[in-house]
Amino acid sequence: MQLTARQRYTQLCSLREPFISRAKECSKYTVPSLFPADIDTQNGGHVPGKLKTPYQSAGAQGVNNLSSKLLLTLFPSETSFMKLEASPTTQAEINRMEPEEAKAYKMGIEQSFAKMEEAILREINNSADRTTLKEYLEHVIVTGGGLLYDADDGLRFYNLSQYVTSRDTGGKILEIILKEQIAPVLLPPEIQQILDNPVDAESDTPVEIYTWVKRTAKDWRVHQEIEDKIIETSRGTYPLEACPWIAPRIIKISGSAYGRSYVEESLGDLKSLEALSEALVTGAACAAKVIYLVSPSGTTDETDIQDAASGDFVTGNAEDVTLLQSDKRADFQTTLQAVQELKDSLAHAYLQNSAIQRSGERVTAEEIRYMAGELEDVLGGVYSLLSQELQLPYVRAKLNKLMRNGTITSVNPKLIEPKIVTGLDALGKRHDSSRLLQFVGAVAQTLGPQAITQYGAPLQIVGKLALSMGVSTEGIVKTAEQLASEQQQAIQQQQQQTMLEQGTAPAINQIGQMLQNQQNNQQGEVIQNDS
Repeated sequence: MQLTARQRYTQLCSLREPFISRAKECSKYTVPSLFPADIDTQNGGHVPGKLKTPYQSAGAQGVNNLSSKLLLTLFPSETSFMKLEASPTTQAEINRMEPEEAKAYKMGIEQSFAKMEEAILREINNSADRTTLKEYLEHVIVTGGGLLYDADDGLRFYNLSQYVTSRDTGGKILEIILKEQIAPVLLPPEIQQILDNPVDAESDTPVEIYTWVKRTAKDWRVHQEIEDKIIETSRGTYPLEACPWIAPRIIKISGSAYGRSYVEESLGDLKSLEALSEALVTGAACAAKVIYLVSPSGTTDETDIQDAASGDFVTGNAEDVTLLQSDKRADFQTTLQAVQELKDSLAHAYLQNSAIQRSGERVTAEEIRYMAGELEDVLGGVYSLLSQELQLPYVRAKLNKLMRNGTITSVNPKLIEPKIVTGLDALGKRHDSSRLLQFVGAVAQTLGPQAITQYGAPLQIVGKLALSMGVSTEGIVKTAEQLASEQQQAIQQQQQQTMLEQGTAPAINQIGQMLQNQQNNQQGEVIQNDS
């Protein structure tokens, strides 16, 4: 018997439940509003309730900081995060061409790819996709999951309670079922006719709509169901490599349909910090409470002291009145030290600036850069997984959508191979530039600055350094042809100068000799006339 989308959704809910419970726990100690403890997982939405405010803000600050860093690293606004290249099949065809034909063909497809890249980036920059991506990153850091849909009107996000999914043993998505609720009066007339009961304009009881996305051997197939009936107009297909429904993970668990959250790895520290912070706050409130004790057998009247203004004289004995003190200073110091250590540990985990600079009067800029690089390396696995499960599917979906709406001339997607140039790739390039700078510095320090030009190739060094830093050398670094031309011009000018010097020196000497002879002759004539 063919299962309906509702029945299949119910089946897969049991596999999702452990991740739902963990998501609520992680959200409780970071950002409670992301995934409240009373979220309605059956109906896929929030229910009215009071959120519990944590006693510490380290979790929320860490999530906001890490999500912002990931967004700027994975989807930078000023530079491209991807590059379109020829697929291996296309490259093999180019290699079989004649050299001149291959050069012209390669130049043509590179120009086409450059225009496609500009169109994709323009589409992203003109849309609100980055806002949705920031929301997704916050959820995936805290809850470990989230669903993105690149619709025609923009990118949409659904949290873990609104969808179920299944994967194969290799981690590839096999199906996604999304559950949404919508008011009947908002449904199109042709869909309202499918409903068993007539639509009541005054009814606010929502109906459930299931969107079922299934993978086949050749493509993705999607349809929607309402009251276990298929909406025929919702049927559609997507290319196998360009599905707009994306369910990326931040930490992969082999054999699991869902991922683990980043917060889960530091949940113990967050729980400990929460408990100690609560103890400090309540303890400080008790310590701040001022209570005076008056001896019952003393001569001092507590009413006189309570009613006395500043500077008044009151009859009594000072020993009859004492101040009640908790005397817990040492305990508070121990608790405060533990809290600070936990905050430092969490700051390292979430790449906060406070974890970069150590305490000290003199901390060099190089030391800060090194420590920042070490912290960024912690996210190497995160970058690797997000590039494969978020960035690449997102680029392919954008490319396919722009082809469908005519913004980009439709081409065979199998001829194009998107390549991600941020995240893990950027980390590798940063290490390349660091090693190259260390090598050049060591050579210059050991053999002198002139050794770079004597034993090395300055132009190649500059090119590799620019490539590792992601800087285009076009227009700012001279090419080999320009350098050769300038060198040839310098040689010609030197030759002309030499010839000029060689030609003018004898002429000057000859003119000087003629003037000297003429002067001597004039002196001889004067002597003869005098005699």
